[in-house]
Amino acid sequence: MVPRAWTVWLSGLGLCLLTLAPSAQAVNPTHLARLLATRRCERCRLSDADLKDAFLRQANLNGANLQRANLNGADLRDAFLLGADLRGADLRQANLEGANLMGAQLDGARLHQTRVNDRTLLEGRWRLVRDLVTEGVGDRDLREADLRGANLDGLDLRGVDLTGANLTGATLEGTFLSGSRLSEATLTRSNFFLADLRRTQIDQANLDQANLRASDLRQGNLHQSTLHEANLGLAYLTLADLSQTQLTNANLSQAELTGANLRQSDLAGANLSQANLRQVALEGANLAGTNLQGTDLTGADLSLVNLQRSNLVGIRLQQATLVGANLSRRNLRGADFSQGNLSDANLARVNLQGANLTGTNLSNSNLRGANLQGANLQGANLQGANLQDADLQEANLMEANLRFTRLERADLSRANLYNSALQGVFLEGTNLCEVILPNGQIHPCR
Repeated sequence: MVPRAWTVWLSGLGLCLLTLAPSAQAVNPTHLARLLATRRCERCRLSDADLKDAFLRQANLNGANLQRANLNGADLRDAFLLGADLRGADLRQANLEGANLMGAQLDGARLHQTRVNDRTLLEGRWRLVRDLVTEGVGDRDLREADLRGANLDGLDLRGVDLTGANLTGATLEGTFLSGSRLSEATLTRSNFFLADLRRTQIDQANLDQANLRASDLRQGNLHQSTLHEANLGLAYLTLADLSQTQLTNANLSQAELTGANLRQSDLAGANLSQANLRQVALEGANLAGTNLQGTDLTGADLSLVNLQRSNLVGIRLQQATLVGANLSRRNLRGADFSQGNLSDANLARVNLQGANLTGTNLSNSNLRGANLQGANLQGANLQGANLQDADLQEANLMEANLRFTRLERADLSRANLYNSALQGVFLEGTNLCEVILPNGQIHPCR
């Protein structure tokens, strides 16, 4: 089945997967002509050169810059490539039998079906990469394997144990890793775009600055991993375990996180705009400075969450739990907290003008100086809450529980208190002009 991420990426965003050639080729034409004529070109500038099927047997290319060069099918038998820069080069089906590539840089190089033999001088990790992409994993032990910079795009690594492996800067676009184990692996700056990582164990791993855009991490275990500045935009993280992870400044825009576990995770400065966080567990998480614009947090648990300086415009928090949360001085105009739990929350001087707080539990919360003009608080539980100096003009408080609520100096003019409970309420200095009282009568202005 084709992952939905393909559709989102190709049609939803309007982006494409085409690799665009550089507008100005970096290859030096004189160097290229010399190589083809003499097969000697030490330290030449040949990046992006088209050398497909070229005859370069015994060529001297020591120290040459061959970044992104097309060497597909080239004959490089017994060639000298000591210290050559072959990063991103296409060496598929190239013949490197007897060639000397000691010290060569092969990060991101394509090595599928590259021909080597016992006389080929090649660093062990690059020989391993060549064997993996050509022959598959087989019975190889890849625990703690050195695969830095390896190009493993599209490789089938399902169920493989890569515990402690070093994949720094590796590219694994579209790679199949479902059910595999990457615990304690080093995956810094690795590229997992569109990779299948379902049910993968990536706990205690280092994924700083990794690209996981549109990858499938459903039910994956990333417990205690670090993902500082990682790109998880459009990623599938349904039911994933991200507890105690470091996601500072990470990009999770439009990610699917339904039912994920983010307890005690650090998301400071992260981008969660338009993400789906329904039913997510976020107890004790740090969301300071996080972008939550348009995020759906319906039914999420945000108890004791730090939301200071976070962007909450257009946030959806129906049935969400925010016990003890600190939202003081935040602009939550028009927010939907219906049926939520904000008991013991700090909402001092918060802007909740026009907000939907129907049936919300606000017991013992601090709403001192809050702006609740026109807010819908029908059936809300405000027992023991502090609403001193609050602006409740034209607010709907029908059937609300206001027992022992502090309303000193609050402005309740034209508010609707029909059928609300007011036992033990504190009303010193409260403006009750034209308030609809619990018995339906209208309080006169004085």
